[in-house]
Amino acid sequence: MGTGTMTREIDTGRRKVRLGANPVGVHVDYIGELLQQDSTKDLIAQLKKNTRGKKTILSIERLDYVKGPLEKIKAYAQFLEEHPNLHGKVELINICTPPAKGMKIYEQVQQELEQLIGKINGQYSTIDWVPIHFFFRSFSFEEVVAYYAIADIAWITPLRDGLNLVAKEYVAAQGQIPNSDGVLVLSEFAGASVELGDAIMTNPYDNVSMTDSLLRAIAMNKQERQIRMQRLFENVTHYNIEYWAEEFMQELSGVHAYNLSLAQTN
Repeated sequence: MGTGTMTREIDTGRRKVRLGANPVGVHVDYIGELLQQDSTKDLIAQLKKNTRGKKTILSIERLDYVKGPLEKIKAYAQFLEEHPNLHGKVELINICTPPAKGMKIYEQVQQELEQLIGKINGQYSTIDWVPIHFFFRSFSFEEVVAYYAIADIAWITPLRDGLNLVAKEYVAAQGQIPNSDGVLVLSEFAGASVELGDAIMTNPYDNVSMTDSLLRAIAMNKQERQIRMQRLFENVTHYNIEYWAEEFMQELSGVHAYNLSLAQTN
């Protein structure tokens, strides 16, 4: 069972340790500046041209077990099997950032992921449609922002994540685009889900939940999409990187004052 309160202090017997939860914000203004750059606008225009006529689903994560890359692709395979009427009308852009050099533990995950994606594309691709565009490399932040801008849906489904800034960055980008109606589908096990309540929540351990939430995002009417994104953007804008920094520094000041009072008492 969960708890509605958080322990703020642990007494080890020799010292007391203060605890705090300070969710990180994103630099909303910087993302807005990137969206206004000519180079970003050119890239957005090119990406829109390449994806015209299709619902674009975006997934961005680091190659890691806890990010659930295999679970996501398996769910997408089931989605394509269950909804043949959407073949040629949706496509998944999966950007997977390689792990740090020397991390051999992830090689098997990468191999399984590439094999599964190859199998899906081989089974469903046509002369003018590929269901999954897979990129296993790092992108510049400017490129990432361009992909945020053109994505109809962000499918962010980690198995467990302390926060997940990708979800917030997507909202920050979409919220600064006129008449934006992007949809965020977010794992209920991502820390950001507590803050981003207007996202469509999904359980990455459950294929039915994954496919149903994706279908809901695709079928959602424009008015609801815009209302949800507006609310999400208001949240991300208020609890931005400056808010987080100020809150964190206040916490540190409180700890310093607390320790000082203890020292004076002793």
